[in-house]
Amino acid sequence: MVNPLLAFSTGLADRVAEAGAFLVSVGGHPRFPSSGIHWGDGLIVTTDHALKRPDPLSVTLPDGSVVEAKRVGRDASTDIALLRLEAVVELAVPVPAEDTVRAGELTLVAGRSVHSGVTASMGVISSAGNAFRTWAGGHLDRRVQLDMSLYPASNGGAVLDMSGRVIGMATSAFSRLGAIVIPAANIARAVEQLQSTGHIGRGYLGVGLRPVQVPMRAEPALITLSVEPGSAADRAGWLVGDILLALNGAMVVQPEDVLDALGPQSVGKTMEASILRGGAAASLVVTVGSQRGE
Repeated sequence: MVNPLLAFSTGLADRVAEAGAFLVSVGGHPRFPSSGIHWGDGLIVTTDHALKRPDPLSVTLPDGSVVEAKRVGRDASTDIALLRLEAVVELAVPVPAEDTVRAGELTLVAGRSVHSGVTASMGVISSAGNAFRTWAGGHLDRRVQLDMSLYPASNGGAVLDMSGRVIGMATSAFSRLGAIVIPAANIARAVEQLQSTGHIGRGYLGVGLRPVQVPMRAEPALITLSVEPGSAADRAGWLVGDILLALNGAMVVQPEDVLDALGPQSVGKTMEASILRGGAAASLVVTVGSQRGE
């Protein structure tokens, strides 16, 4: 007779062992090394907040050997750092999961400790919501939260589904209630851009905005409190006191609405800002500038 609990336990251990082939330990902190995921071609993805030492960093590989790595780039706003191994090594590469996770699904967080090898924690996805903005201003495709806290060494570890595919990377940086998952799709885009530029560029207008009530609609609009000299807004003729109603036809109510419109893809593009100036409707054409996501 097959013991279902034994089969389940063995399956979990097998998934963790498989993940161990692409997991490393990153010596980026004086006291608490973090984990990292080999994303391919000698590139290691880990959590930016756990890196407190200068380059080069020591990286412990699955076979126990230690090699050096240097930073390729970082994005503190999404807590992603990209390292490149200084030695040529053969490591496995994770298989990303489809972005269909739901609250209540079982998940594993697999990491690597320099002292004890592969580590594992199990829990459930406590929430799987829509896109959200981190407290540092970064944009994550989904807010996926786990019902577990992380050991320090598990930061940067792989969050696995029950097939062993990688949902994303675990971080404790953005929530006090439980670990947040940096989705695999976010990581893939960050790896591509960090290799190219070393940072994640985000759209930047150069205005300070605050909600204000206007007579023409029930929802607030955004009054301009400051305009940075030489910024995209300044070059477009934006003035202090202008009231922003919409960007590219989309109504804005909170400053976060503007931030949501200024993702990496917006840099260099033109946007139409619908404003009130002195009580009269007007529009400005703004060529979006760039701000480094650091």
